Formats: sequence, structure tokens, C-alpha cells
Amino acid sequence: MVTSKDVAKIANVSASTVSRVFSNPALVNKETSEKVLNVAKQLHYVPNVAARNLKLNKSGIFGVVLSDLNNTFYTYILREMFPEIQKKEYRLFMVFSEEDAAIELDSIEKLVASSAEIIVFTPVQQRVKAIENTFLRNRIASLQLYRCAYDKIDSLTIDDAYGTYLATKELIEHGHRNIALIDYDLEIPTNRDFGYIRAYEEMGLSYNPRNILRLSPVADYASAIATTLSEIKPSAIIPVSSVFASATISYLKHAGLRIKDDVSIIVYDDVTYAEFLDLSVISHPLQEIAETAANMVFERIGHFDGEPVHRQIKPFLLRRNSVRRIG
Repeated sequence: MVTSKDVAKIANVSASTVSRVFSNPALVNKETSEKVLNVAKQLHYVPNVAARNLKLNKSGIFGVVLSDLNNTFYTYILREMFPEIQKKEYRLFMVFSEEDAAIELDSIEKLVASSAEIIVFTPVQQRVKAIENTFLRNRIASLQLYRCAYDKIDSLTIDDAYGTYLATKELIEHGHRNIALIDYDLEIPTNRDFGYIRAYEEMGLSYNPRNILRLSPVADYASAIATTLSEIKPSAIIPVSSVFASATISYLKHAGLRIKDDVSIIVYDDVTYAEFLDLSVISHPLQEIAETAANMVFERIGHFDGEPVHRQIKPFLLRRNSVRRIG
């Protein structure tokens, strides 16, 4: 392995000068810095960030525990945050809890044992003291992303009730009354049914509770969705994730039903294929979410005694061409 000493020898400078070029270039004159960088490039030298962080009593680890590997919305936000993580020279460690409380706790404890400075996670269970105490006692810059289960830990959530309210209201205003909402059944409620019910109540309409389908993360999505939709025969559907949207579209195809002409759809989350299929969606200000999340965790570093911050961002309706006016 090429070391800083190898670079220093060829560049005819000290090893400490090489270190400063990569850690604090402002302290090195331009000519010397360029010479060191050229030699480093020729030798394919890579600075040992871990060793440098050890001297600074830092780990440089940015841990992320997400609840759903298949949720493209989660991974997209993380991808938007990544440049800021890199710019601040953190190493990203990412794991998925798969909505399993035991995996979540184990993942968090392993990140803490690895001296992670920052941990962003999507809680899958309500108020587990072991998790809350682990973050607070170890003074870790932590953030609950998308869901809030702990009052004492910073959170950034989406107003999901408002999102489903917008989708349901749009469909009702287009004449639909038999609307299916396909959502998750989680320990931490999504509250999307609140928005669905609110839209009906504001229009002075009654809704069928059976039209709110809640599915366990380990359920057979395709089978459950196909069975329920074939029974209730909705004129419009609101699937709340990419996996639910895929299962819904697959069901419609096999049932010989056309999107919009036979069944209207508004997908919750602007999934990757939604624009291609011209689907109306409940979308989110993705850049704002990513920037806010990054700012919150980096601002928390070194300020562990401040009051917890809880922020919520509202989604918006993006109209395309998957909703038909009826009646």
C-alpha cells in the first residue's frame, strides 16, 4: 500500500506536509501543494481518512437505518443527501431493518459500537427506551426520518394525511365515490386514512371502511390487493408505494381494466415509472427533504443539549393523465 511517506520521499517534503495537503491545504503554499498532489496521483495514493479521524477523535461514520429496501422514495432521498455527506468527508454505512424491530435495534447498536457520529433512521416501533437512551447517552447526532416515534430525538416527517387528503379530494371532485386506499399496516400509524376520511367528510359523503386496505410489510401484496380490488370493484385507487402501485397495475392488467378509462389512479409517491405511464401522483419536494435532513443532523453535532427539533414537510398533487371524470 502506498503511504504518505512514499509520497513525501518523491515530492521531497515531510510526511506532515503531505498530511496537511489533504487535511488542511490552506496551510500549504500552492507550489508545494501541486507538487504533492501530482506525486500522489502518479502513485495512486489514497489518504487514510480513518487514521486521520482517529487522531481527531472522530469516526467519520454516517449511519443510516431504513425500514424498506423496496421503497424507492427512501433511497432517492438518501441519494440526494449523499453529496453533502461526501463533502463533509463522512463514510456512509447503510442497513435496512425490513420493518423488523429486532433488526432495527441490532443495527443501531452495531452502528453505535462502531462509533458512528450520525445515525438517521426510520423507526419501525413505538418508543423503545433502549433505542432512545442509546442515542441520548452516547450523544449521537440522530434523526428520525419519515416517521416520529420519539419526542426527545429530532424528526423530519411528511404530512401523509394531507397527501391522501389531496388525492382523495381530487378523485371525489372528479365524481368518484368508490375509492380504494392501499396503505401499510404498521406499528407507527401512517395517518393516511385520516386524510382519506377527511376528504369524504368535507364533501358530506360517507365512505366504506372496507375500502381502506392495510397490509402488513410481510404480506403477500399482490394476492391481497387482487382479492380486495376484485371484490370491492373501485372506480379509483390510491396505492401508497411503488410495490403497491406495481401490484395494482398488474391486477388491472390481468383483469382487462385500463388505467383512467376503467379505473382512475393516483399513486402516493412519484415512483420511477409514474411519469412514463402518465400517472397522477402525490409528490414531494425531494430536494427540500434531503437538504433539510442533512442540515438537521450536521447542525446537531456538538449541540446535544439543545431542544429536539421536529419538522414536517407537506407533499403536493402532481396531475398527469390517470384520472377520469365520471358521473
